[in-house]
Amino acid sequence: MLWLFVSALWAAMLLSPFVLLYLFLPSGRDCPRCAAETVGIRARALLPVRRIAGLRWCMSCGWEGVARHAVLRKPVPKFEVVPDEAGEAEDDAPWRPR
Repeated sequence: MLWLFVSALWAAMLLSPFVLLYLFLPSGRDCPRCAAETVGIRARALLPVRRIAGLRWCMSCGWEGVARHAVLRKPVPKFEVVPDEAGEAEDDAPWRPR
């Protein structure tokens, strides 16, 4: 039982730096330096891990590095705020300015 515990602790000590490295990688397509969109680069060295990380390059600032693949969700629709053009409101709603 002690040998099993020591083996599990040893495995956790070996794997934890890789997990932390993965978590500290920038995620998504945005550049971590200038927030512009980056372009993916194909690299033979990263072929085994291409599902979880990839090489990216920013065309605006020149940043190049490894980034995590993020799940791209549909963009949230932006609502347009239309000002109320009626001068005097007919009801006494508490949210309307007086």
